[in-house]
Amino acid sequence: MVLTPDTSIAEALARVRDPDLTPALASMVRRSCGH
Repeated sequence: MVLTPDTSIAEALARVRDPDLTPALASMVRRSCGH
């Protein structure tokens, strides 16, 4: 999973909510996005 400046917030949130992602990865992504 790669988040780029072109990745929309909605797309990023959809990826974070992807059930295939581990909670640890999801929380890491949320921290990097400032949430």
